[in-house]
Formats: sequence, structure tokens, C-alpha cells
Amino acid sequence: MNNELQQRVFEQTEALAATNEALRREINERKRVEEKLRESEERFRQMAEGITEVFWMTNPDKSEILYVSPGYERIWGRSCQSVYQEPTTWIDAIHPDDRERVLRSAKSNQVCGCYDEEYRIIRPEGSIRWIRDRAFPVRDPSGQVYRVTGIAEDITGRKRSDAALKESEERLRMAIDASRMYTWDWNVQTGRVVRTGHHAAVYGVDFPASDSDYASFLRIVHPEDRERVAQAGDRIFQSEARYHFEFRIVRPDGDIRWLETEGLPYYDGMGKPIRVVGVTQDITERKRAEEALRTSEERFRSYFEFGLVGMAITSPAKGCIEVNHQLCMILGYERSELLQKRWTELTHPDDLEKDLAQFNRVLTGEIDGYSIDKRFIRKNGWVIHAIISVKCIRRPDQSVDYFLVLVQDITERKQAEARLVYQANLLTHVGDAIIATDDRFIVTAWNLAAEQIYGWSAEEILGRRISEPLQSEFTDAERSEALKTIAEKGYYHTEVVQSHRDGRRIYIQGYTIALRDEAGRITGYVSANRDITERKKAEEALRTAKEFSENLIQTANVMILSLDTEGKINIFNEAAEKITGYSRSELKGKNWFETLVPKARYPHVWDYFNRLIGGEMPKTFENPILTKWGEERYIIWQNNTVSVEGRVVTTISFGNDITERKRMEGALRKSDERFHLIARATNDAIWDWDLATNTLWWNDSFKSLFGYKAEEIEPGIESWSNRIHPEDKERVLSNIRADIDSSEQFWSDEYRFRRADGSYATIFDRGYVVHVENGKPARMIGAMIDITARKEAEDAVARYAKRLRGLSGQLLEAQETERRRIARELHDEIGQSLTAIKIQLRAVQRRRDERPSQLEETIGIVDQALSQVRSLSLDLHPPQLDELGLVATLRWHLDQQARGANLTPQFSADPLTRLHPDLEMACFRVAQEALTNVIRHAEAQQVSIELRQEGGNLHLTIKDDGKGFDVDAARDRALQGVSMGLVGM
Repeated sequence: MNNELQQRVFEQTEALAATNEALRREINERKRVEEKLRESEERFRQMAEGITEVFWMTNPDKSEILYVSPGYERIWGRSCQSVYQEPTTWIDAIHPDDRERVLRSAKSNQVCGCYDEEYRIIRPEGSIRWIRDRAFPVRDPSGQVYRVTGIAEDITGRKRSDAALKESEERLRMAIDASRMYTWDWNVQTGRVVRTGHHAAVYGVDFPASDSDYASFLRIVHPEDRERVAQAGDRIFQSEARYHFEFRIVRPDGDIRWLETEGLPYYDGMGKPIRVVGVTQDITERKRAEEALRTSEERFRSYFEFGLVGMAITSPAKGCIEVNHQLCMILGYERSELLQKRWTELTHPDDLEKDLAQFNRVLTGEIDGYSIDKRFIRKNGWVIHAIISVKCIRRPDQSVDYFLVLVQDITERKQAEARLVYQANLLTHVGDAIIATDDRFIVTAWNLAAEQIYGWSAEEILGRRISEPLQSEFTDAERSEALKTIAEKGYYHTEVVQSHRDGRRIYIQGYTIALRDEAGRITGYVSANRDITERKKAEEALRTAKEFSENLIQTANVMILSLDTEGKINIFNEAAEKITGYSRSELKGKNWFETLVPKARYPHVWDYFNRLIGGEMPKTFENPILTKWGEERYIIWQNNTVSVEGRVVTTISFGNDITERKRMEGALRKSDERFHLIARATNDAIWDWDLATNTLWWNDSFKSLFGYKAEEIEPGIESWSNRIHPEDKERVLSNIRADIDSSEQFWSDEYRFRRADGSYATIFDRGYVVHVENGKPARMIGAMIDITARKEAEDAVARYAKRLRGLSGQLLEAQETERRRIARELHDEIGQSLTAIKIQLRAVQRRRDERPSQLEETIGIVDQALSQVRSLSLDLHPPQLDELGLVATLRWHLDQQARGANLTPQFSADPLTRLHPDLEMACFRVAQEALTNVIRHAEAQQVSIELRQEGGNLHLTIKDDGKGFDVDAARDRALQGVSMGLVGM
């Protein structure tokens, strides 16, 4: 008791000394603060502006901000000037959820000195800050508040720390609750133990929160651990080390629990232990987990060493660390050899990329493991298939510490799968329809060929009764017989007509077997059905073809001959009879080479026949034969052989009599000779162009005609194309190529061709295209004629014609001028004179002459003369042409002429701008002359004029439905001077 009292006195003394020291520090601090308060206002301002918090000062009603420190700009994100101008802007920045509370507190609490608020503000960029804002009233000597000062500090970091601390405390509480832990305080001197936490849950009994009986605690300790626990308690008094050990307890219900306890002893000034503070945790689950882990490790080691799959433990830094026996067996290496190998050395090159891709994903933390199929290369070089499963074990920093790799050899499975795939593909893609049903004829299998043969997809047919979609032309008796045969023999083979989905009849060759169970009962049927529709058609076609071929052999207009290997005649048709003069009955069984082609006379033919029998195939061959009357005729043969089991047994040949062709070839040779003679004799440049080789042959006249030497002439077509005048070259080459490509036989063109001296000759060139049997152009033969002199003459004629047209135009212009003058004189002078005569005659008539009838007749003659003068004036030169233009004048003239001749007129014209007067006059005169000819000679009922303008050309067409005339005869008469109508036009 005295020791305890001394200890308490000691503790109280220590506490009093600490309190005195705190009071001393507080007094010194007050003195320091008072000293600071006496510093100047400038020092205060410097301090206010230097602190990170916001120091502010306002009048009591908050209507004016007297001062705010620069910290406002950093914390609020707004300028100090803005709050000076608008004192309420700091309120606008307060979070809406806090604004009302802060305003209420500011109004009621700031002036009384009890304003201390925490609230949130929203900065201009949207971030949120936590603020602690405190206010202090400043009073004047009378005690009235005349200012309010305050400090606002950014407590965002503290708020975050508080939240983190709260979360941490909550996690600690949850951890204690979850870990079944309690703390204890053992007073060694009194033996009293104070427990807090889950001690009752740990011990399974309502253990008191405090007791003084340490022995009662030892009684619940497991008997095997009780002595060790007591000794551990005794060691506390012998050492200053931490108190830590694990032990078991036996709960009242008999359950054994593992506990872990750790304590820290405290000693008095004499070094004696006075108390032990510690924590005890129920580690039963951990112990069980450790036991399970040991069991698991032993089991893993057992699995690792004696497992059915290959296993390896590897490290990114150390490589292969451990491998099991099965992996060595799979890869064919000894353990020591395999530990020295890298995975990249063992992996098939084609699979390395995908393996490394997954491996790198694990290293980067994207995934923790993967499983892939890959191939390894065994030590003996064999390739094996395997499934590898890779799982990583990571360090706390998430880097990979180890890899566990499982390798399962699936080579046999892969081979079996390949065989199954092959067999499945075989059944799926086999040409026969494979159909399976159960014993009730419900379809269970329907391959691709069945879909193609019957038109029903597997999705449509599976699960249905086979007779629903598949109709067979089977009678009930035939169907019963088939089922009976299958039941007795196990199979049935037939040919039957069935129906396609679209209704077509298809011929099927079917082979059906029965499937039986172990008891021999039929469980299903499998049919292999082959579509033989084409074969049936082919058989029918073959029968028809056989009949046709027999008829063809006899009716063909070519010789058809079949010989055996000795040369004896088997087939000899009617065409052969006509050509040779022999009948089939005369030659049947005779040897071809003793009758029509004697070996002695034609040994080379016998040699070719033997080569044909020996396998050499001269598809075509020409040889002479002797007819019955001794004439020698030439036959061209198309040969083939018929073989049985690779041995030629007969030949079949088709022959055409080419005797006439042979004679023509002889004639052609003579013609070629004549051609070469002509080529040498003519002055024209003869050429022969081989279109296949693009080579060009010239006769000697080419050199003399154009002055070239033999060495100057290129061998190809460029000897011609390079010498065509550049202005003509593209046109000439385009035309000749177009004619060749369009299968034309003849081509001709005029162009300029360069001579050796550099001058150009004008050439008229003609060519003939020679086509082969398939219509393809093979060569082109032609001749170049120098027409330079003729072209010069034609140019001179053209110049003369141009001059003549000019003179004609001048003549027409002079004629029209004279016509205008005469028309004016007729209209002005003669017309006026006749009018004056008519007036005088009218005056005489009014004086009532005794013979009025003669006067009337005279007046009528004068009227007629006036009308003729007007008409003649209009014919000479219609004034409408000058005033209204060509279109209006032609329409007027057509109407006038048609009305006078009782014709039906039709007029059509494009809208025209005014043309040159000479052109308008020429067109009018042509139409005038043509209409005059129609009225005089055509005996027509209708006449039409059409005037069209296309591009830069003017088209004038005059048509009538009269009897017409001989144009050539009219031209001849015009050239002889008999008729000038056409010449004038």
C-alpha cells in the first residue's frame, strides 16, 4: 500500500511540475504577444499581407469592406478590387447549400464575437474549397462595435484529412470487429485485468470486463499449452522484451480456439514491472488457413511432382526455377537440361508472337494470367500441341514475382480432333447425301450434300419425319419389302425416283443400313443417297448419242475410219465409200495398208500409224490414198486412239479429201511466183506486213520510188510509220488499226511520205487484210502509188475552181445590180407611164365616147401591162429580200407561186439572224429556179421548202411529189448548154 501511495505522489508531483512549466511558457508567450502588439501599423499590414489566410475588416452592417488581404485572391480566386467594389461578391461565391446558414450567422454572431463558421466556396473555374471563417468585433472606448475583423483560412486539406481519418477510424473499428480482437490491461501488483472489446466472443463465455483472478484465465487455456502460457507470464518479470506468444483455449462448448496475444510491460523507477498492456486476437481462422496452406502446399508438391500435367515455376528475373517430372517427359529433356532452357527456345516459331503478346500483358499488369493453345518443339525435334495456363504471383508493388505454368500435352487430342474434323468434313462435304433417322424415321442428321440434292436445309428438316418433305415414287409394297430386307440383311440398295423441294424429279441411288443397339434392336437408319439424275440423263444421252453417232458416221460428209492395231478396217462410212470407190463389204476385215495405202508405196504412213499406236499423237496428218480406180487422192486426217486399261486397242480417224486444196496450193505457189514477178516489175511500192511479228517487206520499187538505200530501211513497221508526215501520222495509223481490228478486208488512205532527200511525196496507199481460219488478221498486203503529180494537178484545178467561184460571185452580184436597176426602171418609169395612160383613158371614158367597148378593152390591156410590170419587177429583185430578209421572202414567194399554180405549199425554217446579202440572194435565186422547174415540169400537187442552220452550214431543201427527173441526164444537158437551170443553181 505504501508503494502505491508513493507512486501516486510521484505521478502527482510530475504532473504539478508539468503544469508549472506550461504556466511559465504561457506567461512568456503573453509577454511576447504584447510586445508584438506594440509594433507599428506598417508591420501589422506587412504581416497581414504575408500570411496565407485572408485577413478582412468591415463596418458593423457589412455594407463596406475596409480591408481584405491578398490571400483572398489566392483562396477565392477573385480579385480584392472586386470585393471592394461589390462587398457582397464574397457571399455569391459561397456554396448554395451553405449560403443561408452563413449569412444568418454573420448577421447575428459577428458583432457579438461568436462567429466561427465552416463553409464551402465555389471558385470561378468550378473547384470547391472549404473555409473556416472567424470574426472579432472591435469596440470604441464607449464599448460600441465600430469595426468587425476576421480571419478566413483554407481548411480544404484538413477537411480531406478529417475525412480520411474518419474513414481510417471506421476501417479500424470494422477491422477490430471483423478480427475478433480485444485489448487488456493487467495490473501485475493487484492481479486485476481490465478487458475491452470482443473478449466474450473470443472466450465463448460471459467473461467479466475486469477480474483479479489470473488463475481463472489459466483454467480455460488448453491443457497442453497451460504450462507454456504460465511460463510466458513469468518471463515478463525477467525481461523487458515484448510479451508475445500463441496458445489455445477450450471454450465451454468444447470448441478449441487459437489466440495470439502480445503485451508491453511497464516498470517503476526501481525496474519492477507494474502493469502489462496488450491485445489478444482470435487467430483460429488464420491457424486453420495456415494448416490448410500446409496441407495445400503438401498437396501442391504432390501434384507438382506426380501430376498428370507438366508444371513449371518461372521468374522474369531468374528464368526457369522448377519443373516437374511430367513436363520433362512432355518435352523430352532431363530436369537439369530443362532448367537451363528459355521458353522462347522451346516454343514453335509460329506461336512465339502470340505467346509473348499475352506474356507482356501480364508483365504490364493488364491481366494476371492467360491460357492458350501453342506448340512446343521436343528435344528430338518433334512438334507437340499443348494447352498452357499461366498465372502470376505479384509483389506488393504489383510487379511479377513468379509465374506458375501448367502444360497439358494435347497432341493426341489434336490428332484425334483432326481425324474427327476430317471425318466430319468428309461426311459434310462428301458428294452423297448422308441422312440419319431414328427407328421412328425422325431425321437426326442431314449433311450439306443432302441440302444441295433435295433443296431442304438441315434446320428445316431435322426433327421431322423423313416422309414429310422427302417424297419417293415407292409403292407401299416396295417400301415394305425394303424394310423387310433391311431387317433381315442389315442393308438395302436401290435406285428410286424422289422429289426435289421445287418439284423436280431426281434419280437417287440409295444405300441404307440399320443401326442396332447391344441387344440387336434397330435404333435408327443411315442412308447414303447419290444423285444419279445426271448419270441417268447421260445414259439416256449416251443411248441417243450412240444412235446419233451411228447415223452420223454413215451420214457425215467426211471419211470416218477405224483400224485395229494391225491396220484392219473396223469402221468405214459412206463418205469413205464415195471417195475411195470401195464398199464397206469389200473392205471389211481387210488391211488398210495392203489396199488403199500400200506399205511399199507409202512407208512413211505406216510409220506414223505405228507411232500413233505407240502413244505418240500426231493429231493431224496428210497422206495420199489409192482409190479403187487407181486415182491418187490426198486426205488430211484427225486421229485419236481408244485405250482399254492403258493399252491402245483401236484408232479412230476423220478424213477430209484435200485433193482440190492441194491443187489450189500448187496454183497458189504459181500465183506467189507471179506476185513476186509483178512486185519486181511494177513501179509501185509493194509491201507485205506480218501482223504477228510486226515485220514489213518492201519490193525494190520502194527504194527507187523514194530514193532510199537498203541499209537505210528498218526491218519493222517503223520503216513506214516513221516516214509519214507528222500532220498525217496519227490519222493514218488510227484508220489502218481500226480497219484491222474491225475485220475489214480493204484499207486505203492518202497521206504524205518522206523521201530520202527530205521532201514529201503524196501517196495513195491501198492494203488487203489476210485473215486466218478463226477470223484473226494475220498479214496485210498493199501497194503505195505516188500521186504527187495528180495532187498538184488537183490543187491547180481547185485553185482555178476557186477563182471561177469568185468570178461567178462577181457575175451574180453584177447581175443582181442590173436586175435592181431594171426593176426600178420598170416600176418607176414604165409603171408611171402606164399609170398616166390609164388615167387619161379614164378621163376619155368620162367624156362618153361613142365607142366605150374599145376603151374598156384598152384600159384592161393597160391594167394587165401594169400587173406584168409589177410582177416582172418583183421577179427581177423582190424588195422584201432587202427589207424583211431571206425567211420572210421565201415564205412569200412560195405562197405566190403555189397560189398561181394551184399547189399545196409547206414551209419550215429555223429562226435566222440576217445573213450576208449575197448569200440571201443566192439562196433565193436557187429556190426561185427550183420552184419554176416544179411548176413547169413536175406535175406536182404539193411543194415544200425547208431552211435549216446547223453549225456553220445553211441547208436549203426544195421537195415536191411530182414525177421527178433524170439528174445525170439533166447534168449532161447542162454541160452541153441545152439546159442552164442546174448550172445556174
